[in-house]
Amino acid sequence: MKAIRRAACVIFALLITCTALSAAAAGDLPDFENYIYSNSGSAVYAPAAYSLKKTVYASDMGIDGIGSVADAAVSSSGEVFVLDREKCRVIGLTPDFKLFAVYENYIFGGETVAFNTPEGLSVTEDGELCICDTGNSRVVLLNKSGETLKVIGPPEDDNGLLDYKYYPQKAAVDNTGRLIVNAKDQTQGLMVFDANGGFTGYMGATPVKTNAAELFWRSFSTKEQRRRAMRFVPSEYNNIDIDENGFIFVTSYSAQKIRRLNPGGKNVLKTNAYYNPYGDLETGIRSLSQSQSSTIVDVSAGPDGVYSILSQNTGRVFTYDSGGNLLYIFGGKGSAANLLSTPTALCYRGTDIIVAEQDAGCLKLFSSEEYAEDILTALRFHTNGDYEKEKEAWERVLVKNNNYELAYQYLGKLSYITEDYKEAMRYFKYASDKEGYSKALSRQLAVRGEKAILPVCIAAG
Repeated sequence: MKAIRRAACVIFALLITCTALSAAAAGDLPDFENYIYSNSGSAVYAPAAYSLKKTVYASDMGIDGIGSVADAAVSSSGEVFVLDREKCRVIGLTPDFKLFAVYENYIFGGETVAFNTPEGLSVTEDGELCICDTGNSRVVLLNKSGETLKVIGPPEDDNGLLDYKYYPQKAAVDNTGRLIVNAKDQTQGLMVFDANGGFTGYMGATPVKTNAAELFWRSFSTKEQRRRAMRFVPSEYNNIDIDENGFIFVTSYSAQKIRRLNPGGKNVLKTNAYYNPYGDLETGIRSLSQSQSSTIVDVSAGPDGVYSILSQNTGRVFTYDSGGNLLYIFGGKGSAANLLSTPTALCYRGTDIIVAEQDAGCLKLFSSEEYAEDILTALRFHTNGDYEKEKEAWERVLVKNNNYELAYQYLGKLSYITEDYKEAMRYFKYASDKEGYSKALSRQLAVRGEKAILPVCIAAG
């Protein structure tokens, strides 16, 4: 009888194990809302990085309702500007989100012109508003008092291959005074205007892949036929942001969801060795429904090389360091206070992140938790070369999340720099960083006068 009970227990245990393995193979994970991806691409638990601090509605701002929030921007002094596309205006708010100005028109050709379905908004380093008056095919620069500084219309010397109506959707001014414009249906890249408003050309076009048949066909095509060959041109961008060093972040609906362009238009975005900084991976998360590819609609450059991207279809914000390493994720799709339903824009204010909700007509202010603060502090010390304080910060991170592989990687690099190769190997092993482990092992053997003969393997876990 005891033998039968033991056999039954063994069979039951095997069934449970097989069920768990099947679920894991299907990408089904335990219930959790705060997560991050491991270097192997698995979604694992992580502490909350950001939490909702405040939701700001039209009534809180002191205005009579918002039609549809299309964009938002923050000045260096902390003022917040909201673009209401439906009511064709920009709303200026103090740092505590109280109304101080409404911008509804500008001066052009000696006449007052009302904004017509504006879609893009940014703020220059000098605090000037850069507004895409999309319906009127212009980009307008205003000062904070509402005075018109510059109006830039369609480029006069545009000899591009495609015929199109000029509809500027997003624009920003870089640290040299150039105006960078992302226009609707413009597939030759970003449009560049000099400080005087003169069109100088395109930059950052997405590379096009063609085959021999297409090239052969084009050699016999007329100019009109080439104009109509829309399949041959690259995908357009959907948003831009310029970081403190003058590099231009662009997002796209295409497979290459984000790029970082240098002033010459070359993509210099860094990615880590495990996965691209494109948002969610194809992994199931039960409590957040089946994970899906992220539709990225905005990007915002933060402090110390950090940047965040906004996924509209999943309502999540993903933050990366300058090396393309995922730092943390927050948000989610839904109508609850801490979730996002129809997010359209995000922007940094210090370490706080403001997300604009299109349909709800509100702003959501998210503030960093101690966990995220420790990560950002560690990165800041790393940038400044203060390795002792950086180590202390990463150790605080590991107290809160001992599965955070990136902390182990950075600690491994610190140990390598200080020539403690044995300690570096230990950290790289915890991070599943085979390349780092191999380098540290080679240095350790060199110090001991030995040579590595066999390939290095790191056991999982």
